[in-house]
Amino acid sequence: MLLWLALFAEIPVLRNLALLAGIALPMGQLSNAILSSFIHDDLGRGSDVFGLVDAAWPLGGMAAAAVLSLGLKKLSASNLEYLFSLLVGVSTIVFSLCTKVFSLAIMHAAMGFSLWMCRIVIDGRVLQICTRYTLGRTKVYIEIMFSFAAMVMCLSPTLVKLPMTSSYFLYWGLFVVISTGVLWLRRSRGNIS
Repeated sequence: MLLWLALFAEIPVLRNLALLAGIALPMGQLSNAILSSFIHDDLGRGSDVFGLVDAAWPLGGMAAAAVLSLGLKKLSASNLEYLFSLLVGVSTIVFSLCTKVFSLAIMHAAMGFSLWMCRIVIDGRVLQICTRYTLGRTKVYIEIMFSFAAMVMCLSPTLVKLPMTSSYFLYWGLFVVISTGVLWLRRSRGNIS
């Protein structure tokens, strides 16, 4: 445990990557937990709509993998993890405001696309930064951060009662945007590479 703290203290960019993983990546678990309630309770729609909207997420994820498989040089540019994290938040906010089936499916696919792009870019950055001696531990600690944040995010409907399920998507999307923006600004001001 002390090695983990030392590693993240010595390499601030790893600390930021772990925080980004904890901020943006759990949105997939939140969607798994409350999407059916959003479709049924907020919109009064059935399992056919739920199935269509839910199926859009992996389509977005596959599109992300396809884009990354092209090997585009621009996808290794700095700060892309922050950009994709912001897109996770923005697409989640827009998703929370949608009421039409087509727009829900499109935005759910956009959430899946931006989240998987963020995840893959974060993993790529970790591979670039870590040595073979620290890579495994770093990935485990990032997964711990992600899992803890996912647990908090998924428990939020139990802990805080809101009148509509869409509000959870809205507020967590705002949290992702604001937190990512703060991390990005701190990184820019501190010149953390």
